[in-house]
Amino acid sequence: MPSCHVGVVALLFACAVSACREAAPPAAPELWFEDMTDSAGITLEVLEDWEGKGAQEVGVCVIDADKRPPLDLFFGVPYGGSRLYVARGPFDYADESAARLPPDLGIPSGCLAVDIDSDDDDDLFVTGEGTLRMLLNNGGQFVDASDRLLVTLEPNATYEGMAAGDVDGDLDLDIAVAGFVRWEGTSDAGLAPAVPNVLLLQGPDLTFSPAPTSLAPEFFAEEKTYVVAITDLDNDGSTELYAGNDYGNLYGDRALKRNAAGVFEDIAPRLGLAYNSRGFGIDSMGWTTGDVNGDGLLDRVVTSSSGDPTAIFVYDALGFYEDTARVAGMRVTEETMRWGAGLFDFDLDGDVDLFEATGELYPDDELAARGFDSTLRQPSHLMRNRGDGSFDLVVPDPADPTLVERSTRGLAVFDADDDGRPDVVLAPAVVGKAALLRNTHPAAGHWLRVALRGRAPNRPAVGARVTVSGSSGRVIRERAIGEGFLGTFDPRLLFGLRDTTVDVVVTWPSRAQTMIDRVAVDQEITIDEP
Repeated sequence: MPSCHVGVVALLFACAVSACREAAPPAAPELWFEDMTDSAGITLEVLEDWEGKGAQEVGVCVIDADKRPPLDLFFGVPYGGSRLYVARGPFDYADESAARLPPDLGIPSGCLAVDIDSDDDDDLFVTGEGTLRMLLNNGGQFVDASDRLLVTLEPNATYEGMAAGDVDGDLDLDIAVAGFVRWEGTSDAGLAPAVPNVLLLQGPDLTFSPAPTSLAPEFFAEEKTYVVAITDLDNDGSTELYAGNDYGNLYGDRALKRNAAGVFEDIAPRLGLAYNSRGFGIDSMGWTTGDVNGDGLLDRVVTSSSGDPTAIFVYDALGFYEDTARVAGMRVTEETMRWGAGLFDFDLDGDVDLFEATGELYPDDELAARGFDSTLRQPSHLMRNRGDGSFDLVVPDPADPTLVERSTRGLAVFDADDDGRPDVVLAPAVVGKAALLRNTHPAAGHWLRVALRGRAPNRPAVGARVTVSGSSGRVIRERAIGEGFLGTFDPRLLFGLRDTTVDVVVTWPSRAQTMIDRVAVDQEITIDEP
C-alpha cells in the first residue's frame, strides 16, 4: 500500500487521471478554505492511546441545540467525553457539554441529529461500543430518554452509522443503526464476529421497538456494516433501506425494497449497487447523495479503503446505477483511506463537488508492523466537478488547510456562517484535533438555502426532495438524515446556482407538491408542507 503525502498529491493526480481519461491542464493552485478551528473555540483533541482499545472513531453532527443561529456542533468521543459546541456567532463556539449533556454517554462515536418528537428542536441519537442512546432536547438541555429504546444490544458490540426515515409507512420517523462487530478478545475488526443491524420502529409515546426479523431478514444478516440509509433508491416514491458493508471481499452492499408480501428484499444486484465497476464488493466507509451529472436524478457516492476508488453510482432514466469511478477520475485518490464524504457545490458553479475525510486505520508503528507502507494521517480530498459528472482532484495552494495531514473519519458539511458557501468540519480518529474549515473560495455563481418544515410526526420533512430550476439547468437535493459517516449534515438544503431567479418545487414525503416560481437567489427561504 503506497504512502500518500502532501508532496505527492499532484503526482498522484496526474498519473491516475492520465490512466483513465485525458487530463485537463492543471489549474493554478488556489486557496479554498481557512482553518478556523482554534479561533472558533473548537478544542477537541484525541490523544493516542491505542493499546486495549478499538479504533477511536469520532462522529460529528450539525445540530440546532438552542433554537438560535448559527448552527451548533456535537462530537461523539469514545474515550474523552463527548462535546457540544454552541455557536455564539459565526465561527465562535462555546463548549457547553457539561451544562447541556448527560454526564455519561457510554462509549459513543456516531450521532444523529433529528427532531424526532416534532417539537421544533433537534434531538440526538448516539451510537458506539455497547452504546445506543436517545437524548431529547428539552429547552436546550439534552435529557437521556434511552429507556424508550426497547432493544437489547449485543454484548461488547460496536454500532456505527445511523439514519432516520419512515420505514413502515406510518409517516413518523424510524431509526436504522449499522451493526459492526463484537469485540471478543481481539482489537482487529477483521477477526471479530459481525453483529446484525438494528431497525427501530417508532410507536406510541415516542417508544422505539425492534422491527421483526421477518420484515427485512437480509438487513439483519450478520455483516460488518458501517453506513445505513433510509431513502428512495429507485425513484418510485417508496422508501428503501441501504446497508453499506465493510469487508467487500466477503459481502456486497444491500438495497432493500418492500415486495408484494410486505417484506424488504435485496435488489442491490438488480439496481447495480451491490458491487463496484470492477465487480467487487466495496469496503463501504461513507455515503453521500447528489446529482453529479446534472440530469435531474440523484446519484450515490460510496467511499472505500485504500486500493479501491470511491464509487460514483450514477442513476439513469432506465432505473439502473453504474459505477463511473474510472471515467470520473476517482482513481487519483484510491491509495488513501476515505471515510465521510459530502457532495456539495463548494464553488457555487451549479454542480456538486466532493469532499472526503481521510486517514488510515492504525497508528504508523502498527501499520508498519502489519506490513503496510502507509501513514495514519493523510490530506483531505476536494474533488471538483467538471460539469459532466467527472472530477478533478483540487491541488490547492500550499497554505490551504485541506493539505494538512490528519487522521479523520467523521465529516459534516454545513453553512457555518450563513454566507451561502458550504463549510466543513472534520472529526478526529485515533489521534489528533478536530478541524473546522471555512470556505473562502470566490463564488462562481449564486446560492439558495431551503429550510423545510414538514407536518408532524415528520417535522424535519425527511424524504422530501427539492428541485431548483433556472435557465442554466436544474439541481435536485434530498432531505436525508444520516449522510457522510457517523454524523449529520446541515438540515437546510444548500444549492449552488448560475441563475439569479429560479423556480422551486418541493415533493414532500406524502407526494404532495409545493411550487414557487421566480425565487430570488442569494437568500434562505423556508417552505412549509401544505
